[in-house]
Amino acid sequence: MAQPFKFFYYDNGTPKNLLGLDDAEVVSMIERDMTSWRMAQIQAGEAPEATRGNFDLDHLKAIHGHVFQDVYEWAGMTRAHELTVEGQQVEPPNGIAKHDGRVPLEFIRSDAVEQHLEETFIQLREQNFLQGLPREAFADRAAVTFARINDAHPFMEGNGRTQREFMEQLADRAGHELRFDVVSGERMSIVSYEARAGDVSSMQRLFQEITDPQRVQLLQEGQRHLEGIEYDWHQKYVATVTPGREYQGQVAVTSPDVVVVWSEGDILLAQTRDFERQPDTREIVSFTASAYDRTAELEDGRAGRGRQIDFDL
Repeated sequence: MAQPFKFFYYDNGTPKNLLGLDDAEVVSMIERDMTSWRMAQIQAGEAPEATRGNFDLDHLKAIHGHVFQDVYEWAGMTRAHELTVEGQQVEPPNGIAKHDGRVPLEFIRSDAVEQHLEETFIQLREQNFLQGLPREAFADRAAVTFARINDAHPFMEGNGRTQREFMEQLADRAGHELRFDVVSGERMSIVSYEARAGDVSSMQRLFQEITDPQRVQLLQEGQRHLEGIEYDWHQKYVATVTPGREYQGQVAVTSPDVVVVWSEGDILLAQTRDFERQPDTREIVSFTASAYDRTAELEDGRAGRGRQIDFDL
């Protein structure tokens, strides 16, 4: 007989793990190193072939199984089935929700997770895995796929890293690049929450940015400046401005290439050419965002995947 789900956790709420550790912070640090190494194996083509599979449920499971095999007995198993914990079978929860200070929204019920994902991947196959699309159309459709996978939240831990690897492979096959490394943890939480609530537009805007080399470069430049003043940008909603829209706020950082603006609690990154002159730090500014340089998309300048990021979904 399977154990009740509470057996999944130590008394302090840390998920039971192959490391035998009940300190969540220590587990997180060791897990980060182990999973980064396993992820690098996938990206180098040194992992089992299934981890670069057919963009179906087995492919998603294979990625999770490889990345988390050193940490959890149940790596690669969705919450649609009993999970193995300390050699015993454990009943998964009927439903789960993310608790991050917002009104909790439940993910797909455990018994419907795999059906939901199968339907998602059938749709993806019918769309020819998003191949042959211009960047803008790819970004919009990829955002919907990502949101549907996130709605399922198929694994008890490690969904974010698994989903991002899956989507980066999908983008590569379609001839595009996704740069999740320039997305702040707070922004990912917000757009994921809104998509789960039924509004995928913010997720699509995010994908428009992280598939656009010019906007990725602007994000990288702005984030470097914020790190230079020892500001943790992962804790804020960070975005590039949208061409044609009017903005106002206070300048936080300014340089010849990028102006970082505080605006209604968010961090916005603008091109310096959006201003008549380079503004001063702490100056209150109003401006209209100009178009981005499209020549960047015509250059074969893919830089590969960026620095590892730690946020999860």
